[in-house]
Amino acid sequence: MYAPKNLVISGVISARPCQSTKEYSSEDRMIVLMGPTGTGKSAFIEALASKSPDGRLGISKNQLESVTKVATVYQLENVKDKLGCYINIVDTPGMADPDISELQVLKGVERWRDECNNYNNTRALYFHSITDPRMPGTKKRCLEIMQAFWGNYNAEPTSLVTSMWNTLTEKARKKAEMRREDMGDLEKDFWGDWKDKGSRILKFDNTYDSALEVLDAICVGANRLEDEPRITGLKMKNTKTDKFILEEELRERFSQLKQELNTITDNLNDPEAKTNAEWRNAVLQEQSTATRRLRAVVQDLADFLGVSPSELLGDSTPQPSLETGVSSSAKQKGITGRLKGWIKPRWPHRSALEKNKI
Repeated sequence: MYAPKNLVISGVISARPCQSTKEYSSEDRMIVLMGPTGTGKSAFIEALASKSPDGRLGISKNQLESVTKVATVYQLENVKDKLGCYINIVDTPGMADPDISELQVLKGVERWRDECNNYNNTRALYFHSITDPRMPGTKKRCLEIMQAFWGNYNAEPTSLVTSMWNTLTEKARKKAEMRREDMGDLEKDFWGDWKDKGSRILKFDNTYDSALEVLDAICVGANRLEDEPRITGLKMKNTKTDKFILEEELRERFSQLKQELNTITDNLNDPEAKTNAEWRNAVLQEQSTATRRLRAVVQDLADFLGVSPSELLGDSTPQPSLETGVSSSAKQKGITGRLKGWIKPRWPHRSALEKNKI
């Protein structure tokens, strides 16, 4: 059983969701959990509270879409740091989630990033699944956004947590351990610079002891890199392209959704759509979901740039109102026609501050 050095445990640890900001203060220790959907953020809280007689919190599920839809604060009970401070954990929506943009995720934790800039009681844990031996493009982008958001100034208070170890076979686990010991791609190529700046790399295998060890490791003092700027706001730039990193991410989402809707339109024009009602209705449901997501992305991008969606799109075409129960081919053509009028060609590779239109 793990014996913590920086924590004082007075009973069985449990986690209580805070219903109001009045339930925690700037003097408490705040632990912000971030990372792609399905990497174990909510499971970390569940593991800490796994011995509680109250049972599971029901916030962790093994799925591709985030269970957590808004940033939620959980106060840990029967455990404090050695200075006597309460410990609160901020569970955030997963990054790379099709229904929640990175802009919305960061908006939910911006206040704690700003507190981290000014106080020494905020920490961030970025979760990455060890089941990914190489860094996929989407998760690489998530990591870059997270690092840009916290900034080099907060490198030491931010730790990388490798997770999902419990899902590996014994053979795969040994290989993952070897990669970790040999400074594999993740640590060498994507976290090495921050590790040199004082950031920790920790391991969570979905057990109580493992979660306690991670918590214990970060409940200590952390220095700031005073020669680095404190990041504020959400308009962080991609140092490689000199463009706003969140704008790039939103435009990429837009492009992907446009392509998805084009494919759906082709499917609706397929002769089978006229004869197979079940298949047609399934495709129409996909169309409805993709359009809803596209509306949200356009609104997010418009909000980020400070313009209206119609200005961003370059015309006053109304947002389409899909009728998922539509059965006639004429109505289907009307739906997809309006979509084509609403969706503009792939965006030019330049900042929307120079030209807002997509």
